[in-house]
Amino acid sequence: MFGTIFNTVMIIAGSIIGGIFKKGIKDEYQDILMQAMGFAAVALGINAITQHLPDSKYPILFIVSLAIGGLLGQIINLELRFNKLVNKFSKSNLAEGLSTAVLLFCIGSLSILGPVEAALHGDYTYLLTNGMLDGITSIVLASTFGFGIAAAAIVLFV
Repeated sequence: MFGTIFNTVMIIAGSIIGGIFKKGIKDEYQDILMQAMGFAAVALGINAITQHLPDSKYPILFIVSLAIGGLLGQIINLELRFNKLVNKFSKSNLAEGLSTAVLLFCIGSLSILGPVEAALHGDYTYLLTNGMLDGITSIVLASTFGFGIAAAAIVLFV
């Protein structure tokens, strides 16, 4: 539970900081921060795969799961359905930012791997790392979409 609380606090703190800098962070700085956070997430994901996939009893399941999940999402047009749901509740750009934040903070690879590692091995490394990534990302999102991005922390906590 510690990792989840830390992550929630980081998102709220990042949203406060980003709200203070509303429209004050230049686009090129936002871009580089998002690229850096994306690169960090990819590097951590590759590290996790190279560490744990060789120990897996069913390594092919990873590849098959990605392929089937991607195809099913495309077949049922999941992205369009999600966007329609978000737009149903709000016409402002906050809905776009909040949907991005919820997806990023709640279903990212570290958001899934972190709790699993914490529960199985008592290792909070991924959860704490994810909290830092989410904190910085929430600064960027809140500087663009406003403090409302902090609502994603509630979804994450629940």
